[in-house]
Amino acid sequence: MVFQKITVLSQQRVDRIIDNIRQYESYEALSLAVDDITSKLAFGVDSDTFEETVDRLGRILGFACDRPDAEWKEGPDNLWCLRDGQYLLFEAKSQVLTGRKEINKDEADQMNRSVAWFAKNYADCRSRSLMVHPAKKLHGAAAFMHPVEIMRKTHLERLATNVRKFFGEFKTIDFKDISPEGVQRFLNAHTLGVLSLIHI
Repeated sequence: MVFQKITVLSQQRVDRIIDNIRQYESYEALSLAVDDITSKLAFGVDSDTFEETVDRLGRILGFACDRPDAEWKEGPDNLWCLRDGQYLLFEAKSQVLTGRKEINKDEADQMNRSVAWFAKNYADCRSRSLMVHPAKKLHGAAAFMHPVEIMRKTHLERLATNVRKFFGEFKTIDFKDISPEGVQRFLNAHTLGVLSLIHI
């Protein structure tokens, strides 16, 4: 197989979100789907299920997404294309016990390999590199070779809450009447705009 990188989808993000929402017959059906996604953004969830959930979340939020490790047996667990040349890279350790205090050497090395894979395959692009892990400290023998941020339990819970609140905005809106301006306003209000995902 020949590797192909994911790129920004031609359709505007807000339009894709509207299309995604309109696939559901009712707000109740949409809410059930969102609850299914957000309930699995948690530690203790099987790794493949967690990675599939991150992929589903990215897609319902209007991004082009990929699971390089699952598809190519190398690279990060999840990759979202936020905008042209800007990506969100995930290395997920959802099955690590929440009582663990440190990120071990093997986990740090895996993250380093994922970031190196991105640099090789996405030359001239930038990524925000996130490791989903309950610990916030590195073991003495571990090191990150590039900037990495840690998504801990509180971060996952906040993301899930923001996603639920965002889609909750559509509870009283006829899906036929959803406007791009309204979607963007809701994204910004719930910290799900591209700039928020890049910088916060």
